[in-house]
Amino acid sequence: MTWLTKSRKPESQATMTAEPEQTRDIFEFWDGTETRRVDPLQIWYRLWQLEDIEATMQRAANNEMEAVQEVIVATRGLFDLKPLESNGLTEIEVQTLLMKYLDYASELKKKHGPLPMPWRMLAPLPPQSPSDTTSDADSSSSPSESPSVEPSTASTPSPPPSTTP
Repeated sequence: MTWLTKSRKPESQATMTAEPEQTRDIFEFWDGTETRRVDPLQIWYRLWQLEDIEATMQRAANNEMEAVQEVIVATRGLFDLKPLESNGLTEIEVQTLLMKYLDYASELKKKHGPLPMPWRMLAPLPPQSPSDTTSDADSSSSPSESPSVEPSTASTPSPPPSTTP
């Protein structure tokens, strides 16, 4: 490894090839003890590797308690977050972090175009049988188009309705 250290320029002479800090697309968040920085696409890839994440987030948006808990556990895994008892985040903070990340990803799409999607989202749907009643417009998607499907940003449950008269 000595060849590596000999060929390196001193820090004062090194040239930056990346963009200045103000314009780089790095997602920052508080993990309960420190501010962390992550590559947003690495989180995006890990998010889409989760099985049935879209359905789970839709159920969480409908305030299904088990789905909300699944989303919180998944988010803790995505960002490597500790629970409050270990100087980490509360469950509400975890939900808020996911919402901020999804908003950030949405802004990235506006800035850079469609984000990479897993093949399961891009694969053409099987042909419809004549007995299907759904329209072709509801199921059209091709690998050359970016689907509009992405994890719902409405996973924060709303409070239950008040039962006081």
